[in-house]
Amino acid sequence: MKSTICIFFTLILTFYFSTKVQAQVVDSIQTITQTDSLRIISFTDSLKNDSSFVDQGLGVKISKDAVTETVNYGAADSNWTSITLNQIRLYGKANIKYQDFSIDGDSVMVDFDKDMAYAYVDISQYKRSEEYPKFKSGETEAAYNKLAFNFKTKKAFVNQVRTQEGEFFLLGDQSKYVNADADSTLSSDIFYNKDALITTCNAPHPHFGIRALKLKIIPNELAVVGPSQLEIFGVPTPLVLPFGFFPLVKGQSSGLIFPKSYDYNAQLGFGFREIGYYFPLNDYMDARVTGDIYTRGTHAIRVTSNYRKKYAYTGNIRIGYNNNILENAEGDPQSAKSFSLGISHNQDAKAHPYRTIGGSINLSTNLYDQRTYNDATSVLNSTTNSNFSFNYRWPDSPFKLSVAMEHSQNTQTRRMNITLPRAALTMNSINPFKRKNSSGEERWYERIVLGYGASMKNYVETTDTTLFTTETLDNIQAGLNHAANLSTNFRALNYINVSPSVNYEETYFLRTFERTLNNDLVFDTTVVGRAADGSEITRIDTTFGVIEDKYVTSFRPYRNFNVGISANTQLFLTKTFSKGFIRGLRHIAKPSVNFGYSPDTRSIYTEYVDSDFRDEFNNPIAYNPFQGRLYNASLNQEAMALSWSINNVFEGKYFSKKDTLEKKFKFFENVAIGGNYNFAADSLQWSDISINGTTRIFKGLSNLNISALMTPYELDANNRRTNTLLIKSQRKLVDLVYFRANFNTGITFKEIKNIFEGKERNESEQRGDAVTGNPTKKMRSFTDMFENFRISHNLAVAIEPSRFTGRDTLTISTHGIQFTGSIPLSEKWSIQVGNFSYDFQSKKFIYPSFSFARDLHCWNMSFAWYPSRDVYSFFIGVSSNALNFIKYDYGQRNPQVLFGNSGLGF
Repeated sequence: MKSTICIFFTLILTFYFSTKVQAQVVDSIQTITQTDSLRIISFTDSLKNDSSFVDQGLGVKISKDAVTETVNYGAADSNWTSITLNQIRLYGKANIKYQDFSIDGDSVMVDFDKDMAYAYVDISQYKRSEEYPKFKSGETEAAYNKLAFNFKTKKAFVNQVRTQEGEFFLLGDQSKYVNADADSTLSSDIFYNKDALITTCNAPHPHFGIRALKLKIIPNELAVVGPSQLEIFGVPTPLVLPFGFFPLVKGQSSGLIFPKSYDYNAQLGFGFREIGYYFPLNDYMDARVTGDIYTRGTHAIRVTSNYRKKYAYTGNIRIGYNNNILENAEGDPQSAKSFSLGISHNQDAKAHPYRTIGGSINLSTNLYDQRTYNDATSVLNSTTNSNFSFNYRWPDSPFKLSVAMEHSQNTQTRRMNITLPRAALTMNSINPFKRKNSSGEERWYERIVLGYGASMKNYVETTDTTLFTTETLDNIQAGLNHAANLSTNFRALNYINVSPSVNYEETYFLRTFERTLNNDLVFDTTVVGRAADGSEITRIDTTFGVIEDKYVTSFRPYRNFNVGISANTQLFLTKTFSKGFIRGLRHIAKPSVNFGYSPDTRSIYTEYVDSDFRDEFNNPIAYNPFQGRLYNASLNQEAMALSWSINNVFEGKYFSKKDTLEKKFKFFENVAIGGNYNFAADSLQWSDISINGTTRIFKGLSNLNISALMTPYELDANNRRTNTLLIKSQRKLVDLVYFRANFNTGITFKEIKNIFEGKERNESEQRGDAVTGNPTKKMRSFTDMFENFRISHNLAVAIEPSRFTGRDTLTISTHGIQFTGSIPLSEKWSIQVGNFSYDFQSKKFIYPSFSFARDLHCWNMSFAWYPSRDVYSFFIGVSSNALNFIKYDYGQRNPQVLFGNSGLGF
């Protein structure tokens, strides 16, 4: 027993001193910690500047060539240490760290005698490239198959290296890695690769790439290749590059934008579309300049700049110019130029507590969008609007300032309305007589409210073709306006709200409308027939003087005021039932009565122009010198009118057997009836009675809007009112002038499916297993493909009674149906219906557009067809923007649309 103990003790001492001798590369302290199956061993350097430092515990000298810093290593499976060979071998999720260099692998061996680390990775056991173990050096990171790394030289030889730089995946069959610290002539780490592949496909075996015999990579800077060849699915193609440079700079970098498509058109010739250059201007702003060019002269240029400053603002600027050149019927070149300007600016809410600036500006001329793009939105949209403003609110003050530019444009009629500038100073309503430290009951005069606002603006109506001409300047309207109002409110009989008010406004017009008669004689010749000899018989009409309209510079005030008092309340009529399907009905009526007075402005401001310079034939024509859309300065006779209106809501309750609960529903959400009686008028004192209503039906899927007009007077043949009341002539109160109804429905196939399944409209949206909530989830049935497909239906009808036949005329002014949406045929295939509309009135389709797309992992394939314009396109290309010049794009453009034929139907 004693001998056994002695042998065991001797073995322990032998192992202890052997470990100390072998640890020439480490400190005298060795720490071993074990967590689960992971063993991490740390060697801590205690060397001094003296290369012959002797360990005080053992008296062993440390070699000059020994590793001088901590080496951490571990493995999830097992590790093997050889004291004789001075090696460590790690298995299963092995890792080793030395300075800023680390290696992860399936197995790693460290040879301390040679200062080498060898690693191996079995790539076949990993499904995604993101899961590959990697080696890292500073910010450089790469996956590999085999690796040999020298701790002293910091160089590595790598087989099957795979590194990602931005959107690029760089693969090398045999590679050499050189750390910048190992060579004083290098400023960055470098990979030298042989038989390399550059791609943007992240598949383990890339679907495409540029195969290069030699590749030099400077991480985060540049990749340089020698002779290279495009390779698709491992098959070389005839496309060869003699050399290439690929920027690997992270973030923004300048670069060429390859053409989006290569076109050929019989009239335009060969051309490139969307070729250009991108460059960042600074840390906050960039620029993208692209253009189109065709061999027969057609060209276009577009400049787009995006800017952003964190916690301050964001926006973009877009400028476009297009010049389409085609030959006319005589063979002469014909040019159609168009221009577009777009600005969008949004200020961050945290930028300033009192000042904001932002909005959008969208200007275009000569059908720019319709002639440049083919999508349904660009072709069918005929209106554009702009609103850009600066707003400032004074702190602790009711005043605020707004300066804005406004614009509206109809691209079909080419009419433009521009307001520049519009400045307004407004005051929030205040209570001028309210006590600051009031106590007790509020007095009646404390409820008096004062409001005030002032503004000035310039306004012009023009066309996009005359925008930058003197004609636009001649038609500018300018003026200033300020208005004040005083009001209060109180209750009468506890249930009636009474609100008296006084309003006053004053407008100064700096340019007014003027009509003048010149003394020109105008002869209008009209052919009315032919004589027996075949000669034409003409009639000559002579006009003695022509009326000319223009705006002239002047300074003329317009003043107006009105006073009024209104009263309103609410009435409830309810009927309940204890059994049956209908459990209750309720009618909410909100009657309102208003009495107001406004003075006569027609006799004060009306002006007249002669219609004929001959006195005996002259019949002066009245006109308003303030007409236009600058400010509302209507000229009216004196009015003292009593107005009335009743807003009605009809709703009820029904018993749901499914939920055993009573649920509410509405017949009509709002039905308004109103009219007035003018005491100051000498005739036609009663106004027409208007009826307007709206409601939602089919569980909110459809909207129904109705409007009707009834008159208490007889109408003549031209549907104008006469001064004869129907109650006197026909013994009835009112007669119908017209009735109009608009029925709009918008529904998706998913909602139709829910209706048939008895689900609530938003029930599937509330569930977590909804198909639309998880796009990658497989479809459960065939109908799931159409869940995002939308159907829109619009029907507008009008009924107008005939005064002569006594029969009503039914007119359908609008009747159309539209289909839009996407159909995912599979996880990779989809069909997009941009617009598929049919107009039942014109009996034609309205600009249909279709496309389908196929996701090819790292490639995209699509086909688009616009039959109304005889335009189609086919595209297949790399998805990544870095290599988007690798593509095939074929299409046809119809040159007829370049000269105003919008092609809205067929």
